[in-house]
Amino acid sequence: MNKLSKAFSGGKALSAYFTCGDPFVEATVEAASAAIAAGADILFLGIPFSDPTAVDPVIQESSLRGLASGTTTKTVMETAKLFSDKVPVILTGYANLVFSPGIENFARQCADSGVAGIILHDVPYEEQEEFKAVFRNYGIVLISMVSPEVPARIPMIAKAAEGFLYIVTGAETDRSNVQNAVRLARDANPGIPCIIGCGVADAAPIETFCAEADGAVLDYELVYIMDEYPVGAKRHITAYVEHIDKLLNS
Repeated sequence: MNKLSKAFSGGKALSAYFTCGDPFVEATVEAASAAIAAGADILFLGIPFSDPTAVDPVIQESSLRGLASGTTTKTVMETAKLFSDKVPVILTGYANLVFSPGIENFARQCADSGVAGIILHDVPYEEQEEFKAVFRNYGIVLISMVSPEVPARIPMIAKAAEGFLYIVTGAETDRSNVQNAVRLARDANPGIPCIIGCGVADAAPIETFCAEADGAVLDYELVYIMDEYPVGAKRHITAYVEHIDKLLNS
């Protein structure tokens, strides 16, 4: 059983997202440590980028704060290495961050840091193989994302998905659409875990959305805490993650 599979073996997997270096790297390390101790099974680390797209404004702003603190891809790799023996680490970013050092070099850096997978927000399904083929050689999965609002694409993307399938939702997403997305994904690829990126702070939708899924990603909520409490976020992170973990796995 690999690290990612193990994360889904004990109930619904809870993932914690932090933009690395927001507001500074030491704060990211402290917050990530708190989230893992509180029950997070997977750690997502965002690589700060100057033109973040396909994410909400809260996370866009955190990316700019990460850049302002001097965080680089090398910093993110070093941070990932601190946690890769504890939980699977997923990096999130954009194609330019991979093309800049070269796909092979980037994949090697990920492998050296113990990274389990990566999400590239601006790489559509049709262009994934250029990255996937290289990442596979280093034991790294390229995670696919789908939207419940575009159900026609879900079977195609889910069938080729590796690691897990990330179903992106928001405050306006209807639960029936989420249920349909999970059903379509499992019909196409019965073994693929489906996790929900809720993008909302209210715990009630998280519990509702994840009823049929295999886990949740806490992103907006944790980034918001990091912004509100640039010093002393640890206890707020701990309380929130413990609350959601209990909600999903009690």
